[in-house]
Amino acid sequence: MEKNLKIKGNDKKNVFLLKPDESLNNKIICNFPFASLAPLWLKTESPIEEVNGFLSLQAMSAYLCGNVPDEIMKNERLYKKDERVGIKKDRTRKAAPTGALYSVEYFRFAKDIGFAVELGGVEKFPPEGLLRLGGDHRSAFYQESSFVLPDKEKVKNKIKDTGQFKIVFLTPAIFNKGWMPDWIDAESGMGTIHNITLKLISAALGKPVHIGGFDLVKKAPKDMKKAVSAGSVFYFQLKSGSIDEVFDTFWLKSISTEKQNEGFGITIIGGY
Repeated sequence: MEKNLKIKGNDKKNVFLLKPDESLNNKIICNFPFASLAPLWLKTESPIEEVNGFLSLQAMSAYLCGNVPDEIMKNERLYKKDERVGIKKDRTRKAAPTGALYSVEYFRFAKDIGFAVELGGVEKFPPEGLLRLGGDHRSAFYQESSFVLPDKEKVKNKIKDTGQFKIVFLTPAIFNKGWMPDWIDAESGMGTIHNITLKLISAALGKPVHIGGFDLVKKAPKDMKKAVSAGSVFYFQLKSGSIDEVFDTFWLKSISTEKQNEGFGITIIGGY
């Protein structure tokens, strides 16, 4: 979740948010090619380190309104990673080909932890039951549920006075220009999308994630592509257009160039 920081070596819950500081644009010299972007800055003399994790609905709502989240849950509270090694088999020879080792990463959820899926276009789907899930066809229990989204109006009120806002990537996004959306000019930071004109002020990026897969029709691996990781944040200044148009464009909408129908590039808006 974004680039939250804490004092290095201090495990207390004190967390700080990085924010763009445009006053430093002419004071910091580096070889970063996108000179129009403002550095993210925290004024402190103490050594700091990055904090990663997940936010509850309450903490996320506070964060989108420009406040420091009260708690960041560590990944281990929700799931653990389990890597398994396998060997591809030649079905005709009933033997393993040379160099056919592979590894697969699984996620093992903690007790009482699951995930939500929005389902549409399906009739007579029982409100709860068992189904086969994933490539291994494991049995999974499901039940109909609901959840409340962060208060959109509170976020709008935070943004209205300044016209400055951030978008948080809830899922990875794939762009043709690497980490930068295709509709943004790399030199000026200006961009137009859905009748609104924006200026990219700054960006807090996580490590890129690699998206691949297997083409069942061609029976060959798909090209591996780098994607902007979930939790990355872009900071914008609204130059023209309305706040409502901004929300129509970025509030739980996909801005990924590829795989939009697969849920890539879903964003949500916050103030800062």
